[in-house]
Amino acid sequence: MRVMLDTNVLISAFVFDSPTIGRVIRDVATRQQLVLCTFVVDEFREVVARKWPARRAAAERFLERASYETVAGFGDLRQTDFSIKQQVELMMQVRFSIKNK
Repeated sequence: MRVMLDTNVLISAFVFDSPTIGRVIRDVATRQQLVLCTFVVDEFREVVARKWPARRAAAERFLERASYETVAGFGDLRQTDFSIKQQVELMMQVRFSIKNK
């Protein structure tokens, strides 16, 4: 199964020692395929840099060592390329395809 995590879960796994988040990450790492949106990766980097600047290098190592598939985020699409309706339809297709893989 492909599993997409949001920025909050990534930050919790990286910064805090939470048994619950630890179990989720271990399960995803060993039994599932982790999928990260480019927006989530960018936001993770930005939040770590802003809140924990001394941990930026460790955050980069965390991302480099993690095994995950990257999918384009909607920030990667230029507004002029897609109407709002098309963007929503695309988002629904992505959610459907991830849910049904």
